[in-house]
Amino acid sequence: MLRSHTAVLRMYDLHVMNARAHGAARTVRSAPAIVLGAAVALGIPDTSIVVSALWSWGAIQPDPNGALVQLLQALGLPALMLGPLGLVIGLWAAGARSIAVWTIALVYGLPVLAVTWFVSVAWLGGLAGEPF
Repeated sequence: MLRSHTAVLRMYDLHVMNARAHGAARTVRSAPAIVLGAAVALGIPDTSIVVSALWSWGAIQPDPNGALVQLLQALGLPALMLGPLGLVIGLWAAGARSIAVWTIALVYGLPVLAVTWFVSVAWLGGLAGEPF
């Protein structure tokens, strides 16, 4: 039993050393692409949340039927679809390789994106007088 365990550890050490020698250690593929993924995933919902917060605090007074509010409301559904795409772009750019990393990131990331999207759509729609 001890010999097989030691052999497995040696094979793992050889695998790690080989991976590091070939540059396969945890490396970021592209830092700007990570930022792009975050912008794609959260750009529209965060913009809607900022506009809604400024509107509710009285800092801005947009027309509820004006171009800005109508544009942000029209982008609500595409934002829901762009969230997972941005998450995938960010994970790919970060160099995520294992199924476990992808699963954990998607299991925790998708609900965060969904809640952010819901808050942005509900808050802006409520202020505009058109909740859903």
